[in-house]
Amino acid sequence: TQAAPPPIQPPLNLLWERDAVLAEGRFVAVEGDQRLRFDEVTVTHGGEARTEVSVQADPTAARSLTPGKRYILAWVEWMRSPADKRVRVRRPEGAHLLSAPGLEPALFEATPATRSLLLTAPTAESLNGESHLRRMLALLDGDDPSLQVLAAAELASRSTLRSQLTRRERRHLQATVRDARRSPVARAQLLDAAQFHAAEFGSGWAPVAQA
Repeated sequence: TQAAPPPIQPPLNLLWERDAVLAEGRFVAVEGDQRLRFDEVTVTHGGEARTEVSVQADPTAARSLTPGKRYILAWVEWMRSPADKRVRVRRPEGAHLLSAPGLEPALFEATPATRSLLLTAPTAESLNGESHLRRMLALLDGDDPSLQVLAAAELASRSTLRSQLTRRERRHLQATVRDARRSPVARAQLLDAAQFHAAEFGSGWAPVAQA
């Protein structure tokens, strides 16, 4: 019997968790030990208001950034104390770019579409309905790899979306996995989801996995 995968949180939920700070800012430069500096920052959720921030990030995070361009980002500043897990303490390295399945990392180009998706407080209605499913399927077909990854993780982790999948949507997802132009991370996420959630993702995935 296939073991159940460790549960993952829907990425749009993670952006609005208590410890996350969600904001938009203008990228300035990479500083020191892989810290990304942003100014003209507007905080939407979490943390105190500020006009600039410097976040620790993986070295690959800066590769697609353009100085002067605006981005939506989320970071964390707190962690559980090593001495007492019940206590939250500030991270010694300071603000750290949030990274989780679907947010790899939590850094997206700021556009009207991403502002609407990421900076609008989510509700059960907005995240669980058919319109959200359609939006995620559209993101999979888009040109932005980071949004493809987010959409794949939403479909993999949000049971209310999986339960709405029809034969048409399943074929759509299989075509996405076969499409070498799509993000490899998103394609792998969908394959894993099809394996562990076979009831919702349906049959016919074996040839897709072997392609």
